[in-house]
Amino acid sequence: FTPAGRLLAVSDGNAVVVRDGRTLAAVSTFGRHAEAVTAVAFSADGRVMYTASKDRNVRAFPAASERRLWQTTLAGHGGQM
Repeated sequence: FTPAGRLLAVSDGNAVVVRDGRTLAAVSTFGRHAEAVTAVAFSADGRVMYTASKDRNVRAFPAASERRLWQTTLAGHGGQM
């Protein structure tokens, strides 16, 4: 959940589905990773959502948009996240 509980992010295979925190209706789908998403987190102010995947990539998105802010591959990290 975002800190205010307005949005809920749920891993769905290689993507993340963002749902309305009250109705649970799907709002949008984010971040098609190459492998399964293993972690999702929101920033403390609820404005940025971060996703991590078995593909060793971490991505950041504005919580209100599907436009990716950045992506990084964790160099030297041998295992999945």
